[in-house]
Amino acid sequence: MITIKKSIIIPAYNEEEAIVKTIDGVKNVINESYEVLVIDDGSSDNTYELAKSCGVKVLRHETNKGKAAAIATGIENASGGIIITTDADCTYEAEAIPKLVELVEKGADLAIGSRFLGQIEGMRLLNKIGNKIFSNLISLFVGQKNTDAQSGLRCFRKDLFRRLIVEAKGLDFETEMTSRALKEGYKVVEIPIKYRERVGESKLNPFVDGYRMLRALLRGTRPLDRYRRYLLRKVMREHIEPNTKVLYIGSDGGSLVSHLVGVNTIHYYGIPQRSVPKGLVWLKEPEKDYDFVVMTDLTEVEDDIKYLQLANKCLKNGGKIIIWLPNPNAHALLSWLMLLRLLGPFEHIRYYTMGIQKLLLQTNFKMVLFKRCNLHVNILVIGEKEE
Repeated sequence: MITIKKSIIIPAYNEEEAIVKTIDGVKNVINESYEVLVIDDGSSDNTYELAKSCGVKVLRHETNKGKAAAIATGIENASGGIIITTDADCTYEAEAIPKLVELVEKGADLAIGSRFLGQIEGMRLLNKIGNKIFSNLISLFVGQKNTDAQSGLRCFRKDLFRRLIVEAKGLDFETEMTSRALKEGYKVVEIPIKYRERVGESKLNPFVDGYRMLRALLRGTRPLDRYRRYLLRKVMREHIEPNTKVLYIGSDGGSLVSHLVGVNTIHYYGIPQRSVPKGLVWLKEPEKDYDFVVMTDLTEVEDDIKYLQLANKCLKNGGKIIIWLPNPNAHALLSWLMLLRLLGPFEHIRYYTMGIQKLLLQTNFKMVLFKRCNLHVNILVIGEKEE
């Protein structure tokens, strides 16, 4: 019996004219180690019935939820560890699928079929210009060349989807996924493919979807975040020694300590709201004997004592906890100046010097540093585990 190792996911919405041809094209280039999943995203035509007649696995959304939701449903139900996505409109050549899979098996994190490295037939000029602009912007913001961030033909390991925390709902899915992968240091490679004129009516609205893709691009690349990371990491390097074991507790995915990967052993514990950078080991339960624990979300959680006790339990004797806090006085000033509306809400600021010191003492830490950083906007607190 051959074990299924690869899953091809085809999201489809009102594609009755193309779905059979798309599935047949895919079936012609795969073997028994592949499975094909069609996700009918609330179609009002015969897409679901026609897909079922092709002898592949078909799942159905009762209502239209968007391309990203269809892909998520496919991944959730996929048996393979390697995922391939392609569109249901016959635009992408199925012959490229084995080549993309081979690249992932050889170490690529995300392999993309680039239309702009190959041949394009039937793409509207406005779409072509928009795709090039977005890909060039991503390349500019992340410092790595990409030619087709919007391509729907791509291959990746299942775990990557979970680590990237893509927020897009519709046709902006690929834009955000690509930009997040590049931003977080994953290896993204492209191969040239042929792009054919679609069968059936296009679902893309150049202006509405173009705006959504721009938002997805900015969410994924976070161009202003580079300066913030620089400021925080500059201070972090002064206090975390190389060749030590570090546990990061937070919800931002661990971007604050991603620069330590390769120099330190970095473990991540938490439910991320942002993508997890490559190299961080994501644990369901943290280990013990860490030299440092880094926390950034102490003000966001309800049970602060619980997380500080967890940190103490995980540290070796003499180990240190490093906590980033917003400075209440600075943020009050920024709020008064209305500047925080540009950065997002800060609703849980409640620790002044004595407050955090008492909290550390209560959980068997001795405060060794309380420092205002980055123009006094943030506060760095360091506590040492006491026996």
